[in-house]
Amino acid sequence: MPCCLDKAQLLHYFAPKYGSILAKINPNISRQTKNQIVDIQSLLNRVLEGDRFSLSQAITIIESRLAEDQRMAEEVVEHLRTLPGESFRIAVSGSPGAGKSTFIEALGFYTISQGYKPAVLAIDPSSQSTGGSILGDKMRMEKLSLAKEAFIRPSPAGDFIGGTAKKTRESILLLEKAGFNPIFIETVGVGQTETAVHNMTDLFLLLVAPASGDDIQGIKKGIMEMADIIVINKMDGDMAVQANISLQHYANALQMMHRQDRGEAPKILGVSSVIPFGMELLWEQINEFLKKASDSGAFKDRRRLQELDWFEAEVRQNIFNFVMSHPELDKAFRICKESVLQNERSALNAAQMFFEKLGKNLRNEA
Repeated sequence: MPCCLDKAQLLHYFAPKYGSILAKINPNISRQTKNQIVDIQSLLNRVLEGDRFSLSQAITIIESRLAEDQRMAEEVVEHLRTLPGESFRIAVSGSPGAGKSTFIEALGFYTISQGYKPAVLAIDPSSQSTGGSILGDKMRMEKLSLAKEAFIRPSPAGDFIGGTAKKTRESILLLEKAGFNPIFIETVGVGQTETAVHNMTDLFLLLVAPASGDDIQGIKKGIMEMADIIVINKMDGDMAVQANISLQHYANALQMMHRQDRGEAPKILGVSSVIPFGMELLWEQINEFLKKASDSGAFKDRRRLQELDWFEAEVRQNIFNFVMSHPELDKAFRICKESVLQNERSALNAAQMFFEKLGKNLRNEA
């Protein structure tokens, strides 16, 4: 190593190899490193060449809330959208305990055996009090995370609803252009808010554990209607009998709720993520679904709708950011919130009061 280096030179020398270690010691170093070293074009070149550290660094920039990083993220997305490369985007949703991580690891290894390079975006729930997340999916998919063909990225959901994280769309695009296919998005859990992940993927897979009839009723009709494929997990050992019973229960439930004008009913099949068993048939069903969607034009239509949904989501977020960054509007927003909290105004009345203030402010600045 050269001697007598100044601070900037030291950062340049150590950052590429030891940036993550230095950041744990002093978080400000990673910020200085990005400001001084990160060149978007060279970073993307390294990502496209298969450099895993650069890929992680690019996703970190995309997920950052700092204004400077958000500007860089916009530049990244604008550059990526012009590049070739497409993948299967597969959402995997299911209740806690359904075995999503084990299932994705098993299916991921099967896709590797078929010549694919799978990537996983694993969304972990965030604490409502601290905002922190465990981000334990890499530990739960330990073997797959060590496979050179695969890439796993855990991300906190934060305050973003819909089963995903705020920047999941951007991360999907980055992984897609980096050559990963398929891309699995493991959602926070099953629920009515899972519509967000449905609007950014090509196939929605609902994973369920063996359950009784009463437990099946707990799975909302909306989430079952959204599913393209329903998979009963844990068809092994002592659970095999109950899993087969659940398979029949779900098949009956789908027949009752299926409407002829919605086209083909969701496929339903059973697997074991432990043995593993059923992965070959499942992958055949996934490919069959995607081929039909491609041949009919539904695949391209769904991608166009995904882009439109992305645009609308960004507009909503930018409007909120604009309000929060404007001192007068931020103050008015907080006053209206407090009036609701103190039961001085109804939520509807307070919202109307705020929008009157917003409209007046916009007219004054026009």
